[in-house]
Amino acid sequence: MIKSGHLRPLAILCLLTFVLAACVTGPVTPAAPAQATAPAVSEPAGAPAAGSLEGTFWILALYTDASGQMVSVPEGSRANIEFSSGQVTGNAACNLYNGVYKQAGESLTIELAARSAIACAEPIMAQEDAYLAALEQTAGQRVTGNKLDILNADGAVILSFVTDAPAAPAEAAPAAAAPAAEEAASPLAAMEWQVTEYNNGRDGLVPIMAGTAITMTFGADGHMGGTAGCNGFGAPYALDGDRLTIDSIFSTMMFCTEPEGILDQEADFLAALAKTAAYTIADGQLALAAEDGSPVLTAVGTVVGVAAEPEAAEPEIAEPEPVEPEVAGEVEAEPAPEETPAEAPVELAPVTAPTDAALTGQVWQWQKTTLADGSAVTVGAPQRYAVEFMDDGIVMGRADCNRIGGIYTAQDAALNINIGVLTRMACPPGSLSGQFVQMLNSAATYQFEGDSLVIQLRDGAGAIFLARAQ
Repeated sequence: MIKSGHLRPLAILCLLTFVLAACVTGPVTPAAPAQATAPAVSEPAGAPAAGSLEGTFWILALYTDASGQMVSVPEGSRANIEFSSGQVTGNAACNLYNGVYKQAGESLTIELAARSAIACAEPIMAQEDAYLAALEQTAGQRVTGNKLDILNADGAVILSFVTDAPAAPAEAAPAAAAPAAEEAASPLAAMEWQVTEYNNGRDGLVPIMAGTAITMTFGADGHMGGTAGCNGFGAPYALDGDRLTIDSIFSTMMFCTEPEGILDQEADFLAALAKTAAYTIADGQLALAAEDGSPVLTAVGTVVGVAAEPEAAEPEIAEPEPVEPEVAGEVEAEPAPEETPAEAPVELAPVTAPTDAALTGQVWQWQKTTLADGSAVTVGAPQRYAVEFMDDGIVMGRADCNRIGGIYTAQDAALNINIGVLTRMACPPGSLSGQFVQMLNSAATYQFEGDSLVIQLRDGAGAIFLARAQ
């Protein structure tokens, strides 16, 4: 286990709220959130290349429970996994975990190494135990479009993940052709939907902002997702005639600045989407409505297979795939593979994540953030926004009235922060809690300027300035 001294601050997360009914908010996706001028348009760059595991934020959709049955994740669960340079990190539903993996083609093995010790309520903990047990049985993987299946040694699917990014062009055409019979029964699943209007909760239907794009796709497996303007999102959905329900919407927490108001639009769109109770499709247009009949959104559709054809000339997206086994091979030599399997059933030994001694042992308080457009976010109470980087790859701190925790790596000026635990307290109006977490999850590089820590955001979006706590 991770050393108890490092777990104590994370355990406070559940002591403060007694139970984390929604333990996590989706961590950062390795893909860039957006270009400074049109964030939503560049989001599809995060799509998984054919057979690729890295560079994608995978969200658990189905898992094998204690009885051996494949079931949907409980409402409020946000289990996820990310693959990067031979290491896996993620949230198991309540606790953070990490480990190492080895991939060779469709063969995949995962050795878990560290797990935090937060106590959450059932059925979250039951799902977490079953999920981690299934990960340790991993023997193979299969990526189909936006779906990742984890297989055991018998070739049976034991875990299924989805991603909010559109499928890679190289994968799109075959994936659309295979389940054609199933998708024909659901016009929702046969189209990619481009939202044109949404209910902002104040003025009824309003058009989306210029320079942004909100998209949705509905998979034949009962999961939908897309881009909300800046962040990717996903959710399970259910159809019954013209009835449509979308539950447990999750989203990544990237920070976008252009155009102004994009994050407000995103929040209003997701709030409206959660109220969906019915749908109609006429002349290639989709209309969603709430239980009381009020409009939720309108969208225009494009046939998935047709939309993918113009992009087929982009095979370079799949080029990173051959590199993964080489990177994983370099990293996997670091842990002691003979010891981990023997200890895993009893106690997980920590994996050493790349860190920087200059970062650790300090509490860093947020002072301000300068943005690419020349504006700045100034923090009036820095002591309410702070992070501490531990030497075992754990990061923890506070974001105004909420406590946060996650995993990070720091190496050769590169910094990756994955905030996976966030309490859900309602902070006072004007709080910067959400922005702080989104900025941290968008970290790209870091440097020291005197007593200040400066974190550069992805795509040149800006820089976070933090100072050592006095």
